[in-house]
Amino acid sequence: MAESTWPMPPGRRIIVAAHSIGSAEPAWRQAARCRGVDPEVFYPTEEDEGLEAKEICTLCPVRAACLEYALARREKHGIWGGLTPRERRRVLRRRRRTA
Repeated sequence: MAESTWPMPPGRRIIVAAHSIGSAEPAWRQAARCRGVDPEVFYPTEEDEGLEAKEICTLCPVRAACLEYALARREKHGIWGGLTPRERRRVLRRRRRTA
């Protein structure tokens, strides 16, 4: 069994069979710059604005896919596609207004 820790918040982990990891993760995650980085970086405390995570996301080749993934699933926690939960809510509100 392999342990998958990303994108779960610290303290929560999912155990999946090693052969199923490919099917459990979207294909874009294979190319993500955050792959192998401590997940806690992407779940900052309230005082921390996630600057370290955002820096990693800045040059990520799959940033847009990551952000769309989070928006589609209404992720409420963590940095996804370089955006905080508040920033993602703004994107969703803007999209609703222009639709």
